[in-house]
Amino acid sequence: MLSGANIRAADSTLVAFRYVDSIATYPPVGLTNATDSIAAYLLRSCTTDMEKARAAFTWVAHHISYDDEAYNSGKHPDQSATNVLKIHRAVCEGYANLYKSLCEAMGLDAVKISGYAKGYSYNDGDHFSKTNHAWNAVKVDGRWILLDATWGSGVGDTEQGKMVSHKRFMPYWFDVDKKEFLFRHFPEDPQWLLIKEALTLEQYEDMPRIREPLFMMSFSASDILDKYLSKTLPNVLPRPFYSKHHVTLVDFPLTGVLAAGTQIDLTIISDEDLILAISNNLKEKPVMMKRSGNRYTASLTLKRGDLHIAIAKEARHYSDIMQYKVK
Repeated sequence: MLSGANIRAADSTLVAFRYVDSIATYPPVGLTNATDSIAAYLLRSCTTDMEKARAAFTWVAHHISYDDEAYNSGKHPDQSATNVLKIHRAVCEGYANLYKSLCEAMGLDAVKISGYAKGYSYNDGDHFSKTNHAWNAVKVDGRWILLDATWGSGVGDTEQGKMVSHKRFMPYWFDVDKKEFLFRHFPEDPQWLLIKEALTLEQYEDMPRIREPLFMMSFSASDILDKYLSKTLPNVLPRPFYSKHHVTLVDFPLTGVLAAGTQIDLTIISDEDLILAISNNLKEKPVMMKRSGNRYTASLTLKRGDLHIAIAKEARHYSDIMQYKVK
């Protein structure tokens, strides 16, 4: 299960798949819990392989709930697609089995991939003794794409010492950039990395766990992977947060620790009407970013402490989108 800390869903693909998502999210009352029936219903609204793959992802993410009891007890019921449709609950294996079954019923080639995930139960520095997750690849127009229907269905938090899932559609986890996917998923069979770089499980264990908001705000996974492989990646990366707003951070530092006394110039691009503020000292007023068209800019000299970049639609309702340490 994906950790739910500071989750707020945001994804531009919602617009591209708005119709297909609505069909998959709100099926007619009385639709039978059979793979063939669900596939036939979804197919009526799909014209491309990509729409079929997305419809199956959205259906599974919305209509299957994570099985908290099974996760917490370690006792997993039958995770076949048939039984998952019967009880409408699953752990990752069941999500992946059902997604594969739906895709095949819609005429798509799909596989279930077992591997090692840096998810809810992962702590930085952990080593893997066995696989702990399952996800899928599906062939669309002659190419394989990666997705995680389990993480697409919601997030997990700890409550009274146990994992508690929260239903929340996370469309980011459909057709994920393969190098972005790599920072949280490593397949047992490395061919399903689907990238040219040859990597080992030991390297994956050593790589930083990078949360997807960093990529959603336009940090390059390819650049970060290259820096990791060339041993030039900073030891500490900035801390990103989910936002419901679509923003692009332009040339933001990749290192999470900045030097006090230096001047920093920040640019954020967004087509939304936003208020963006930078706070580097809680005793001082934040620096408000100036807007020109769709560009928001600010310059400031850094002071020791935490550097917060925050966003709002209206004053007094700010939420962080990025944090740095200044030393």
